This record gives sequence, structure tokens and C-alpha cells, in this order.
Amino acid sequence: MSERIDPHLLELINGYADGELSLAEQAELDRRIGKDPELARALRQVQGLRRLVSSLGHQQAPPDIWDRVRDRIELDSLLGGTTHAAAQGPSLRYRFARYVAVAAAVALVGLLGLIAYSVLSPSRPMVVTDGRNWVSPGPTGLAGRLEVQVRNLDEMVMYMDRTLHDLGLEVDAEQYPTRRVYRLVCQGDDIQGLIARLDEVWHRFESASLYLDAGIVGQPVRVSAVRPTQLGQILCQSDPTKRVELARQIAVANTIDQGLPGRRILAAAIGVGRDEPPSVPRPVLTAGKSEQVGRVRPSPSSDGVHLTIVLTSSH
Repeated sequence: MSERIDPHLLELINGYADGELSLAEQAELDRRIGKDPELARALRQVQGLRRLVSSLGHQQAPPDIWDRVRDRIELDSLLGGTTHAAAQGPSLRYRFARYVAVAAAVALVGLLGLIAYSVLSPSRPMVVTDGRNWVSPGPTGLAGRLEVQVRNLDEMVMYMDRTLHDLGLEVDAEQYPTRRVYRLVCQGDDIQGLIARLDEVWHRFESASLYLDAGIVGQPVRVSAVRPTQLGQILCQSDPTKRVELARQIAVANTIDQGLPGRRILAAAIGVGRDEPPSVPRPVLTAGKSEQVGRVRPSPSSDGVHLTIVLTSSH
């Protein structure tokens, strides 16, 4: 900017910002600024730098400053005034350059401060989330993430949008090129209605996996090849410990089922439907009674389910 504007005008601009011009000079400069956008931009920069310099604060002058000034004046008078004359050169011309230098120094100090803070700041505790963005539940609420791969993403997005609208659920939806993310909070009846609607199109899912946040109980649990009945059992379980235990049992059963050659052998051998694979039996010993086998039963949840549903295109 200084190469395109006359140095005399730069002096006037600095004097204008410092309030050192007469009324006639101010009027003349206002007229030029109104016609020349370059001058107006230069004035704004000078005023901004002046405010920056004035906000840096002031430091108390040394006690012997007046003695040094007096000695310097006496030295100049003995040398014939040459030193003083040199000091009285066109200082206004270089005032703008001085402001630029001060601004650069302030920016450098700020950058160094940010670097020092990033190096010396206390480290934050690391939370293991299995690389996924979990929803923060309430004190005893549930946070889960249902990841579904579909062949026709657009068609499934339309179905999901219509389902959530019909159920009257408040949803925070985000659209990406190859996936759509839904974040919602629902209660017991809403959960049953949502699962019932998903069950109608579950056969069109390429894959479905549930990631359950175990909270203080342990690490997140991944239930691969999850089915609608299993999803309802987990989401409707209000006790955190039983919920995580049930999810782990279903995850183990699904893993075994996926590993078998026919994938239906285990269900056929025990006599349960494909949508309800067996849970791992846990013996319960009671005093004076024979050994019994107990199964986790789903119970209604009153704290709400914080569920994230991710529809991803398989292509």
C-alpha cells in the first residue's frame, strides 16, 4: 500500500489518525478519502494499528529518563545540533511502518503463546469410544449406535424419515454423501413402535450392528448381526449392568451363529426361532433348591434411550 500512496498523503493519514491535523487539512483529507478507496483502506489500517498499540498498555518510565534527555540535549548542542537535526527527520513518514512492526511483534508473541500452551497444557483423560461418536445419556439412560448398511440409501432414507415423522419423534438428522445419521431420544412405547417399523424392512439390510455404551460398567459392546427382537431386549432393559450383560450374551451367541456352517444349526438344535437366538445360560444356585437356569428379561425403560442410527450405502 505504501508504494501506491504518496508519502505526503501517508503523513496526513497518520496525522489524521492521531488528531494532529488542522480543520482545513482534515476537510481536504476527508474529500480525498471519499473519492479514493485506497486512501480509505489505508486510514482504516492506521486506525486499527493505533488502537492495537494503545491497547498494549504502558510501562513506567525509568526514574532517570529526564536526566538522560537533558544530557542528550546538551550533547547535541555541543556537537552543533547535528544529532538533534538528524533525529528530527521525517519521523511521521515511518510511523506507519512502526505500527506494522508492532503488529507483527504482537502476532508473533501470540503464536508463540499458543504453541507453548499446546505443549504445556495438562493432558485430558482419554475416553475409549471404539472410534465412534457416542450420544451422552442421562444418569441411568442408554447410549447406543445402530449401524446399518443398505443397498438403496435414498429409498431407505425416505422410509426412515417417514417412520420417525409418523412416530412423532424429535430427531437431529445429518446428511453425508454415503450415509445419513439420525440422533434421537425415545421412551418405551416409542422404542417398540420404532423397532416394529424397522422389522418390516429388516430383510433389506445388508448388515446391522449395535454398539452399546457400557458407561462405567466396562468397554463398549458390539453386537454384530443384531436382529429386531434382540434390539428390543437390549433397548428396553433399564438396569445398566443387566443391559450390558445381555448385550454381551447376545453378541457371543450371534458370533457363534455366524461361525456355524449353516447359521441355523444352533437355533434348530435348541428349538428357538431365527429372530431369537439363545442367550448363554447362567446357573443360579439357591439354598435348599435345585439348580435353576435364569434368562434376562427385558424391562421397560423410564430414563429414555439416546440412540444414534447410521444408514450407510453398501456401494
